[in-house]
Amino acid sequence: MILSYEDIEHISAAVTHDFLSTVPAAEQKYAVDIDALAKEYLGLDVSYRTLSEDGSVLGVTAYSDTAYTCKLNGEGIVVPLKRSHILIDRRLLGFDEPKKNHRRRFTLAHECAHQILFQLEAPEVQAACRKPYAMCRARRPRLLRTREDWREWQANTLGAALLMPADRLGQAVRELHGELPLVFHDGYPTMRSRLIIEHLCSRFSVSRAVMTIRLRQLGFITQNELEVCA
Repeated sequence: MILSYEDIEHISAAVTHDFLSTVPAAEQKYAVDIDALAKEYLGLDVSYRTLSEDGSVLGVTAYSDTAYTCKLNGEGIVVPLKRSHILIDRRLLGFDEPKKNHRRRFTLAHECAHQILFQLEAPEVQAACRKPYAMCRARRPRLLRTREDWREWQANTLGAALLMPADRLGQAVRELHGELPLVFHDGYPTMRSRLIIEHLCSRFSVSRAVMTIRLRQLGFITQNELEVCA
């Protein structure tokens, strides 16, 4: 299933609206409780363990009962995986460390996105799926050449939208900056834009890189080219 950016926004809006409707208004914060969304709303089992020797594998989620094989301390380890089970690398635990927690939250959102997208596939496509689990690796560029590339792009895009719903992010930007777009010059934010992005990162509990990508997608950033004087 190949989805457009607009398709993914519709899916995210439906999921987050339905999930947040179960949360009392007094308990709602800008930062979506991705742990509650995963466990209570989607019914996923989330646990933590070391997934690779070098830390390159951040998360794994299973579409059917299977096993995940990895090498630790030079030995092959087989980890049983139940359907709808998410494993997050233990190295990301550190709720009091913002950088680790940001990556943990995005990894969990990414794996939730894989599960949501899989459930939207037609039954015959689900049955024909040859890969029993999806794996989230440390960030690396993808050129969107294969179906796997598209699946990972879709999971990244939906995961970001789950963490930063368009309506909530738009409200936060307007509260901090009004209706004007954030300004970047030659790829770098102005001082004011940088401070606003840092405030947004704190509110939504995400990294600056993830926030910047999301703001670009939603059209909240304008890019100006610096004039060079002769």
